[in-house]
Amino acid sequence: MGFVLAMFAFTRQLWLGFGLSALFGFGASLINGPMQALIQEKTPESMRGKVFGLENNAINIALSLPLAITGPLTDAVSKAVGSDDLGLRVVLMSLGFLTSVMGIAAWHHTRKVLQDVV
Repeated sequence: MGFVLAMFAFTRQLWLGFGLSALFGFGASLINGPMQALIQEKTPESMRGKVFGLENNAINIALSLPLAITGPLTDAVSKAVGSDDLGLRVVLMSLGFLTSVMGIAAWHHTRKVLQDVV
């Protein structure tokens, strides 16, 4: 997913952007589906509503932060490098790298949990 996010920095054609968006969504589904099943399986039935409600709130908060930061960050980087196009590329590639690093870290931290399920 991080690679696909970084590739948006070099996309100029609309059809390629749509293709990358579909690939990004497919990658997200490969992560979200199994994790939701694991959470549901490991959560006691009496706590599922609370757990999924908290998860929904956490996701909404977590999604708002990048949306609020990306615009001003892109403006600041564009001014620093002197080019709007280059500023956007730097921000998108940085977000792709950050997504990759965080994904690898999450994968390493959840390996034990996933091995216990299998």
